[in-house]
Amino acid sequence: MHVLNNPKKCQSTLPLRASTFYRYLYVCIALLMLVGVWSVPESTETERIVLVLPSIQIEKSETSFLGLSLKNSAPVEALQARFTYDSTIGFQVTGVNLTSRTAGFEPPAFHVDANDPEETIVSIVLFSIQGAAIRPGTGNIVTFQYQAASDAFGETRLFFTNTVAANSTVGRFSVDFQDGLVSTYHRELSGMPDLVVIPQNAVPEPSTVHFFSIGLPGLGVLIYWKRRRKQQE
Repeated sequence: MHVLNNPKKCQSTLPLRASTFYRYLYVCIALLMLVGVWSVPESTETERIVLVLPSIQIEKSETSFLGLSLKNSAPVEALQARFTYDSTIGFQVTGVNLTSRTAGFEPPAFHVDANDPEETIVSIVLFSIQGAAIRPGTGNIVTFQYQAASDAFGETRLFFTNTVAANSTVGRFSVDFQDGLVSTYHRELSGMPDLVVIPQNAVPEPSTVHFFSIGLPGLGVLIYWKRRRKQQE
């Protein structure tokens, strides 16, 4: 009869092997769900959903969340969402969480491909083994955690790519997208408005154009005027 020399070591190995098995099983299920969603034909009806990524401003060294919003009039049972961004501005997506709209779903299959930092790819797959669905409505279905670097500067678009959604009744939905935007702002001058990076293709408001057109002399006069007011008070 073989006698174990170290029972504690044996006991600690079993949960590790079990957890590894279930992790691989979970990945396999996620891949099967992904293949299944892609294989479902697109709906010939007018059933459409809308996925929205927000436009946000971030501060240096900030850690926070941004939401992926879904507007749907029919239940969504499976979804793959993918978007790209430029991480060279000092912005990184680091994690994902479910929301109340995706209660009953499995933890999202989440992957970040940063082989090309100027086109970092974020992918998630949402599904439910128990048969849960995202009910009709509007609101965030997941929130992405992000981290801004201490030298974060610039802006990047959040571009949707290869995104599909389906259910067992409608089939594969027609999907509309609203891409997002991440831009940085800084508080270098106390008491002054935040200087926001303006997209090159954007048409700024007249007041914004006027503010930047005054140049450094005008900016100096404005700072001097604010200091004088504080002294008088």
